[in-house]
Amino acid sequence: NLLAKWKRRCGYERTNPERLAATDLAIRIRQCYKDTVCCFMRHIEVWHEWSTWELLNAGIGGGGASTTPGSAKKRNSNLSIGVLQLGQKHVPDSTLLAFAHAQILETQPDGRRSPGDEAIQVMIDFCEREGNTLGFVLLQRLVRKYKGIKEARAVFSQARRKLRMRPDDIAENGEAAGAAEIDAKAEGTQAPDELTGQSAGKGITAEAASSGKMVMNRSVFAQSTLRADTTETPETSGLQDKGLGFITWHLYASHASIEHRLNKSPQIASRVYELGLKKHRSFLSTPQYVLQYSSLLLELSDEENLRALLTRAISA
Repeated sequence: NLLAKWKRRCGYERTNPERLAATDLAIRIRQCYKDTVCCFMRHIEVWHEWSTWELLNAGIGGGGASTTPGSAKKRNSNLSIGVLQLGQKHVPDSTLLAFAHAQILETQPDGRRSPGDEAIQVMIDFCEREGNTLGFVLLQRLVRKYKGIKEARAVFSQARRKLRMRPDDIAENGEAAGAAEIDAKAEGTQAPDELTGQSAGKGITAEAASSGKMVMNRSVFAQSTLRADTTETPETSGLQDKGLGFITWHLYASHASIEHRLNKSPQIASRVYELGLKKHRSFLSTPQYVLQYSSLLLELSDEENLRALLTRAISA
């Protein structure tokens, strides 16, 4: 493997076989990584390994003979960020490079902004450029950590609005355009009502009509009909984001975990799982998604819905 040989060469140079001074050694290792990148520009592990070395380099990266620990740490961070930014130009769809960039900014802020603002902006830029499910999941976690519950729910709504649906998840009949699909239409940055729990008691009277479905579907249907006056449609909202990735079950599972563990709202988490099943038929045949949903229902002692979920999953 040619890549493994180049990486072995970089590792050999890091051992300083020629016993060079710190400044000369840093220049030599940096040049070795530049040579490797010239051959493997589209391999993200090369960029990530280079940036990690720049961040942890204890030698002198510049031309100064003596620097304070604080300035050396700041210099290493700037060099590492520079490598990651260059890597993102050549591999713009790499979530790893974008998140590594965000992590450095999160742990070593410049003092002019709050600790997470720059990290959040990096992930926002990535999601707007080459968004995918993992990118939005990481962005939502950062936003929940530094901004709060409402902003994190808005990221979830934005991800559902921007990311594409897989062809096998699109319903063949007109049911997808009805009340069950209205919840995909966001109102600015406001999170969907069925996720924020603002209409938790509505829709109880629909139990008889939904007897053939899972019990929790009735509240989702009733709440989503309250927003039938919106003008945006899922088809038109997806036209401008054709280059973005597809929605996977991880988006709903991650948001449900945040609602359950961080927001202490297991009932909302349950509705998030059911929303994923309603919007994406393939989730019902995904064992990981069904198992996580089942664990939540078991924790809630909701045996009726648990039995219905397992029955649907087996027959899917």
